[in-house]
Amino acid sequence: WEHHGEQAPGRNLNFRLDSAETRRLVKQWLAELVPLFASPYVHAGCDELFTLGMGNSGDLMRREGFEKTLAGYLNEIAGHLKSMGKRMMMYADMPIHYPELRDMLDDEIILTNWNYGKLHEAYEADNHHFSRHLDVCAKHENWVVGNCMAEYALTPFSRLEANTAAWLDLGAESKADGFIVSDWGTGENSNPFVLTLLGSIYILQKINDRNYSLQDFAAEASNIIIGRRNADFEQAFKFLITAQGNDKYFDDLRVSDLRGPFFSALFLSSPQSKAIHRILGAVSREGIVAFVRDAEAAAAMIGKIAPDATSEPELFRDIIALARRTQVVALRALLCYDRVWDTGSAWNTEKDIAPRLEMLNEYRALAREDIKWYQELWNKDNLESCRDRCICLLEAAMREMDDAVVFMDNARNHFTPGAFLPSSNTFNQTIKHKT
Repeated sequence: WEHHGEQAPGRNLNFRLDSAETRRLVKQWLAELVPLFASPYVHAGCDELFTLGMGNSGDLMRREGFEKTLAGYLNEIAGHLKSMGKRMMMYADMPIHYPELRDMLDDEIILTNWNYGKLHEAYEADNHHFSRHLDVCAKHENWVVGNCMAEYALTPFSRLEANTAAWLDLGAESKADGFIVSDWGTGENSNPFVLTLLGSIYILQKINDRNYSLQDFAAEASNIIIGRRNADFEQAFKFLITAQGNDKYFDDLRVSDLRGPFFSALFLSSPQSKAIHRILGAVSREGIVAFVRDAEAAAAMIGKIAPDATSEPELFRDIIALARRTQVVALRALLCYDRVWDTGSAWNTEKDIAPRLEMLNEYRALAREDIKWYQELWNKDNLESCRDRCICLLEAAMREMDDAVVFMDNARNHFTPGAFLPSSNTFNQTIKHKT
């Protein structure tokens, strides 16, 4: 990679374009790889090429022009794929940000446009994937790319619903030939495959029936996983996928509507991180207490169902684990909330600290179960690859919670252990006597 990457400051995610040897090797690699797949399409990526032209390719691009150089490279790769009977797809990021590029690309290149959020989120304000979709795809066959939302610790249903609807509407206008269900495993892939499955089922059903609702989704999940309709399961399932961004628990919706889902941060970030302070500084404690209570109730409802009595026991066990993970997120949120609001305080009493320590121990027990489950899940379903990094991330998140309970520098802490500390009544009587 040191010879064939862009080698620019920051994120290096793309090949250099100025090297004939690099181009030759890319074509050779494609010639070996492509015959292994029956699909008529090869996706070339090309999203988020943040450092393109800022390293090895810089001189060429300054001399020939950015758009001309990039179009020449992409058309060359598309022609190479065409010689093997394949059509090239690419993300629409670069034609969106560099409009002249659109008409320079080979007409047979298929543009796939993605955005994984809602119409008015912060990402769209800067990147314009929704607002410029019709223009960027005007002269090319196009596909739209939605997201199954598996990357956010728990499915954020409101975001899944809004994202799917936005792309179905835009895809209809642009006469899109396909809908790609994307799955992006952020957080070192710490999210289980069952989330991918559930989000994909929703999107596929929504494509077929625009009236498909949350209730329909819960009923279908029950039929698939339990093998029949089950009221407890459906109620708990709806809680699990709607908790994120629910204003009953997180009453300042700016937290989710403008910046996207935040359960990943609550699940994995340090109690001292800016992400935790930003989220929990904007909501009420009462809402998070309700979240903790409802998460426990949902886990109990699911726990009443025997796994062996379901049609998909493995998937059902994953749902049980997701309910437990929701409790982990909820307890972590409450512990971190109290820590955020203790920051800068001068005093805490034993009455304040004792229930937090009890909650911390409950969190640790559930977090250990979560890590054990995920490690078993990974070993069963995946190659080792980044398993150890994922487990380290989960373990670090648990370990960092040791700092979640803040012991203030109270006067009582300075007394010799066992020393007499007057009760409030004795103290008041003493003060009255002295007065």
